[in-house]
Amino acid sequence: MRHVAEKQGLVLEQFYEQVGWPLYKKYGHAFDAFKLAVTYVGTAARMARATSEQMSETLLDASVLGHVLGGSEPDKVFEDLTMTPEVREELLNNIRRRLTPQPVKIRSGANARSIATVLCLLRH
Repeated sequence: MRHVAEKQGLVLEQFYEQVGWPLYKKYGHAFDAFKLAVTYVGTAARMARATSEQMSETLLDASVLGHVLGGSEPDKVFEDLTMTPEVREELLNNIRRRLTPQPVKIRSGANARSIATVLCLLRH
């Protein structure tokens, strides 16, 4: 929220009064609202890329299809809030970037022996 307010030239306290606190009241925590908005954007993008053949093969809940075809979840999350389209877009871009999982490298060691070595050890 702070980053968006600074980038858009808004007073942080006023931005929280217009956006942050109403989201806390409605969703319990603004983070939950952000997750909801960003999750829908990813789902809609994946479904838009699907061909009609894939869509017919996939079992979709009617409510999910209704969201995709009849309106967007980010609009529902932010519908009661007063902010310009530029601020809304900046906020969505920011939370998309911050909520994207970061890749993690996992390393492990393995002790591999040939079958002949294992059989030799078992015999002795």
